[in-house]
Amino acid sequence: MNSIYYDALDELSESVVRGYYSSSGEIPELVDIEGIVTEQYRLPILYCSFAEDDTDKIGYISDGMTPLRIMMDRGPVSKLFPKGTIVIEKCLLEPQMSGRRRFTIAHEFSHYLDDRSLETACFSRVFDNERDYTANDLKALLSAGESKIDRLAAGLLMPRYILERNIKKITGNSRIPIYGNYNLDHEDRILAKRIANTMGVSMTALILRLRSLELFEYRDINILLRRIMPEGST
Repeated sequence: MNSIYYDALDELSESVVRGYYSSSGEIPELVDIEGIVTEQYRLPILYCSFAEDDTDKIGYISDGMTPLRIMMDRGPVSKLFPKGTIVIEKCLLEPQMSGRRRFTIAHEFSHYLDDRSLETACFSRVFDNERDYTANDLKALLSAGESKIDRLAAGLLMPRYILERNIKKITGNSRIPIYGNYNLDHEDRILAKRIANTMGVSMTALILRLRSLELFEYRDINILLRRIMPEGST
């Protein structure tokens, strides 16, 4: 996908967020993704324990025709939800799962933004690096379509104008230094974690977003190595 295509996705997601806050004129530190979904777009969000054969499934948006297997008091049942209903795995309500819960909601809502007809039910999956995936499983997880939806979800949770404001507020700078292609020093990692916590996302999601929006300031990795090298070493 080219940069113009990604810019279009970012423009769409940012417009949704700006529209939600337009009446108050507020620039939030943390996007109220549940408010956007349920109040602005009138899509219900429900929490259930999934009982799908594919245990990686943690989110679902209904097409009105495809049932979801969930756990009830009497055991697993197949339940058909009204079209547009977003169902999230109940375990994501745990406080430590907040970032994943918010991203899963944004992911399922992004399917609606991408195609309101919802011709087929869509699922969010979590990648399990210990699972032996089939070729079809990997194709579904890593498809271009899912990359598009993840970009929309990231844009909803981390619009450029809010992310840049949080970076400036927390670090005092417009970009975050990175050494080589992947390494943050200790102090910058702490600041990045503060930004992630402020925006209700994981560090992984934040790092990917910073890279995609070119909000890193790239520096020679040898500068970092010299900092951590014991005094007197050559």
